[in-house]
Amino acid sequence: AWVDRLGRPQPALPVTGRFAEPRLSPDGRWIALTRLDPTRQIWLFDRTRGVLSQLTHSAGVSFDPLWTHDGRGIIHIVETPVYDIARTSLDGSSDTIIASPKDKYPDALSPDGRVLAYSEIGAGRRIFLAPLGGSVIPKPLDGQASRRWNAAFSPDGRWLAYTADGGENQSQIY
Repeated sequence: AWVDRLGRPQPALPVTGRFAEPRLSPDGRWIALTRLDPTRQIWLFDRTRGVLSQLTHSAGVSFDPLWTHDGRGIIHIVETPVYDIARTSLDGSSDTIIASPKDKYPDALSPDGRVLAYSEIGAGRRIFLAPLGGSVIPKPLDGQASRRWNAAFSPDGRWLAYTADGGENQSQIY
């Protein structure tokens, strides 16, 4: 739903259904979202034309869309059977960009679109930084094996905020 400044909701889509993880494109024209029925796949809603269409057609599930900086594609989770990270362009072509034996979740793209911050679940949850567009191996944010997730770049790309386990069921923002 869209919510105006007075808190009044209005439907954002022309249909009802089970949707999650809505993300506006950089230009505001599109909404990428996960449609939960019949299987989790990524759909696009063109706000200009009022058209909802399926983007991903994975054999497993695809979810958790994250727009590329130029608005021409989506970075998302694809089940292979672990959760790997793929990039799907708006024309439907897709490729896996990060694959490993552990589940991964895309958190944020740097403002210039060159670095992906993602969380990997293993012994804890760690944040990795992966340069895109090359064969450079992703590097962990730091040597800590504790729980770290939900990375977000600052608008100028100089800082990375993230959530970390603060102990005793408390999370902290760093």
